Amino acid sequence: MSEAIPSTPAAAGTPQSPAPAIPATPQAAPAPSRRNALSSDVEIKGSISFNSDLYFDGKLEGDVTSSGSLTLGDNAFVDGEILTESVVIRGVVKGNVTVEDRCELRGEAELIGDLKACRLVMEENATLVGKSEVTPIKKKTAESESSSGSGGGFARPFEAVRRAISGN
Repeated sequence: MSEAIPSTPAAAGTPQSPAPAIPATPQAAPAPSRRNALSSDVEIKGSISFNSDLYFDGKLEGDVTSSGSLTLGDNAFVDGEILTESVVIRGVVKGNVTVEDRCELRGEAELIGDLKACRLVMEENATLVGKSEVTPIKKKTAESESSSGSGGGFARPFEAVRRAISGN
């Protein structure tokens, strides 16, 4: 049973504003961004760990460990190891980089250390001084992984990283 809402004429000289529309179905609020940022005026002595994405444009003396992705800006300087899902480097890294997926050396990036990744993108003015091991992960069945005992290269180190970050 529906009820009609009576309309009343507005008094002379009084503006009538339309009633706000109420959506028939509730709208979910947009999911909050899971990207963190530390600007160029940030200096950290110590290690950083995070679960989602981080944009870092400051100075770090320490290691970075994450199951997410790291983006280093043009002003970034990292003196330490990087172990993440993926990384985009535009600044300077002095230390080894191990990524589960993709490493990008953009602009005038400098990586002085060894690199281990599944994929590498390197622009013309970027510099890599060190060894690089770029090996796409081949899909294996659980049976072949357990029988070989090798764990498929990247899988086991990142399982430990994920457990350390999540606290499990």
